[in-house]
Amino acid sequence: MARPSPAARVRRLARGLRILPLAAGLAATAAAQDVTLALDRYDELVARAYPEAEKEPPPAVPLAFEAAMLDLEVDETRARIESDLTVTLIASDWQSVPLPGRGSFVAVDFGGLEGRLDPTGHVLWLRGEGRHRLHLSSVLPIAREESATRATWRLRFETPAAALVRGFVSAAGIAEIEVESGSAFLDEPDPQGRRRLVAEPGSEVVLVFRAEANAPALSELPVRSDAVSAAALEVRRERRLLHAWITALVRQGRLEELTVGLPEDYDVVRLDGAVAGWEIRDRNLVVTPRAAVDDRLDVALELVAPPAAELDSPLLKVSGASSTFLVFKTEIRGDGFLDLVDPGDARQLDSEPREPLPSGFRAAAGRALVLDGERPPRWQTSWADATEVLAAQIDRLLLDVVIGSSGRAAYQLWAEVRSSGAGHLTLSLPGDLVAARRGSAVVVPGRSAAGWIVPLSAAAESELVYLAGILPLELPRQAGILTVPLPRTSAPAARVEVRVRLPEDGRSFRLVDAARAGRVGPPPSAAPAGEVPLVVSQLRLLATSADVPGTAAWPALSGFAVLEASWSALSAEPAPLEIRIETQRPGREWF
Repeated sequence: MARPSPAARVRRLARGLRILPLAAGLAATAAAQDVTLALDRYDELVARAYPEAEKEPPPAVPLAFEAAMLDLEVDETRARIESDLTVTLIASDWQSVPLPGRGSFVAVDFGGLEGRLDPTGHVLWLRGEGRHRLHLSSVLPIAREESATRATWRLRFETPAAALVRGFVSAAGIAEIEVESGSAFLDEPDPQGRRRLVAEPGSEVVLVFRAEANAPALSELPVRSDAVSAAALEVRRERRLLHAWITALVRQGRLEELTVGLPEDYDVVRLDGAVAGWEIRDRNLVVTPRAAVDDRLDVALELVAPPAAELDSPLLKVSGASSTFLVFKTEIRGDGFLDLVDPGDARQLDSEPREPLPSGFRAAAGRALVLDGERPPRWQTSWADATEVLAAQIDRLLLDVVIGSSGRAAYQLWAEVRSSGAGHLTLSLPGDLVAARRGSAVVVPGRSAAGWIVPLSAAAESELVYLAGILPLELPRQAGILTVPLPRTSAPAARVEVRVRLPEDGRSFRLVDAARAGRVGPPPSAAPAGEVPLVVSQLRLLATSADVPGTAAWPALSGFAVLEASWSALSAEPAPLEIRIETQRPGREWF
């Protein structure tokens, strides 16, 4: 039998060891010549051709203890802690989770995870990759301090070593809870009486619980209160207007009277609040609430003072208050400047106060300043001397008159008033007043020798005054002059517009002063519903049917002639409007 050649032996060996690429190369070389290869070299080549697979490295951390949510329920004998733990297991073998060393665990819910509690009771053994949530129930003792004059308990507990520890604390019959030691924070009670807890992981926390003090009720103790006084001053050429808001915060006792010191030269013109009455005693405002107050009393004031070239920021201090937070604003209205002469002990309000400030004060113009001492800021006013400033001006005065044949006339009057400090508007017209409004509000005008007194809103810069009434106005039976009176006002009217409606009974009408003729625009607003029919019914020009609308002018009146007059007046006593009445002559007949 022939002996195989060296190349054949190499090919057979390579086929057996599954190194065909290497065997093919060796076979090609052996075909040329015989090759001798050391065994260790051959093993090295095989190892390099078929390296072993690298093993996966172990995880950097076997588990992550993410969060612990604690719910503490405390009574006078013990504390029960319900803990929800969130753990992520990365390694597949058993892992240990350390638990707080105080208290006893009474229940453990692994949530389907394989686990057990160490016999020591302070280590939890878990196995199973993934994120899991466990629930544990434990009981801790709570110690009472017998020497305390007020029932006091102390609770010590350790927080889990999780990345985040938070929860809630609730205690029935406990008045106060505070953190005595440990890095923890307790929030204010929620509507259910629970306090939110945030603590440092793996630390010891000591909580102190105190019951209600065995002391007299706060309402039975002497009165002790704090106060907030907010004031906004408007400096005008003709007066100073001060808006003030006083809040008395009763800490103990029952407040039966609130006494506020008034600044010099200021008089109270309005007071709002839940009060039974008020009076001035020796430059002090004494407010009597409807009932004794044991929590807080809020009062809003409006005061006026004559103008002054130099003035202090007026402050209203509450007598008897343990502390008063004084904050104020100052602004000038009109063609003037307000210069700060002396800042006094004031500083700018740079942070939100503990007690929220009234919305009216927040809306007022000016920079909010706080007084920390006894010296208020002092200001100096400068006005434009070449300009005459009016307390009020009527931009437009519109009178709409319907004249009947029975010696009476019905009228509607609109006055667009722009006030820079006037507290009222006086209008003088003869006859009876049926309705009066300021804006959309019904007002009851006063009566003086000068005429009807309509109060103006102190805070408004421009507003609308509406009157409706009956005039005694006799219509001449034949040709002649009819004089329609115009209202005298306490403020000059820049523009006067008059519309007169007269019954067409075979006579003609024209203005005596043709220069006053002009188109009358629509009224500034609609007459309130029901007031036009009321005036018309009193005049007996139309039937008092319920479907007569309250419109922007009189309802359509058939059989009436209309005259319109419009002129610029800038006068508080515009001259009456004269109308010439002529008898119409019959025209010549043509047959």
